[in-house]
Amino acid sequence: MPVKDFPAGTWHDYRVLVEGNHHRHWIDGHQTVDVIDLDAYGRALDGVIAVQVHVGPAMKVQYKDFLLKRLPDHLPMLGADANPVPANAHWVRPQRPLPKDWIAPEHGYRWIDLIEHFRRAEKPASPTARTGSIAVGGRKLDGLFLHAAPPDQAPSEIRFPPFDMPALGQAITGIALRTSIGFKDGAGFVEAKSDGCVFTVLANGEEVLRRDYATQEWLPESIDLTRFAGKTVALTLRTEPKETSAADWACWAKPALWI
Repeated sequence: MPVKDFPAGTWHDYRVLVEGNHHRHWIDGHQTVDVIDLDAYGRALDGVIAVQVHVGPAMKVQYKDFLLKRLPDHLPMLGADANPVPANAHWVRPQRPLPKDWIAPEHGYRWIDLIEHFRRAEKPASPTARTGSIAVGGRKLDGLFLHAAPPDQAPSEIRFPPFDMPALGQAITGIALRTSIGFKDGAGFVEAKSDGCVFTVLANGEEVLRRDYATQEWLPESIDLTRFAGKTVALTLRTEPKETSAADWACWAKPALWI
């Protein structure tokens, strides 16, 4: 939806409409939010009404004329079947705290599982690259282990064979590479004082993701590849060290192409 500026120093009318798991917001009649929460496990259907001021420079905010209208109880929940999520939609991680076993909901069709193509992939400077069940933050997921090479060497990479991307149409509205990144559990990660590394995804040599990360916790990533629809694309997963490669136990969980 179009973006609009709202000047400071004047009153604005803010409307919030929540019907079940369908959330819509307006400012001065201009819609700013239209969200259907499909995370049945992580969402909350009740709670408090609150106002807040975000962290930043000294400021003054004011609220007045609150009006609450109670809607009927037990409004129907909107589901993914009638409201499909495009494969190239951006992921938004819920704010903490999250359940330890929370998993980001998956929508769409898992087209190509990159783990299944690992054996055919080239792995330059990656003698320790392997697949398996990997524990990160105490949570195990199937994935790829790709230890970052030392800073004075070529980066560790997994270069997959080219894939012919489907053309867009009524059934296919987007293409995305989904994965989660993290660092394998183990005392060495802490004792060796890893400074983290850089996770990079290349599509035909073009950098489509570059994430500086240093946490033993799975971080979901969704990379929009829709612009490559109808083309042949070679994907590369790369890990690079920062100051040192000590204990850079980089991992990619469940990397797959979704449509």
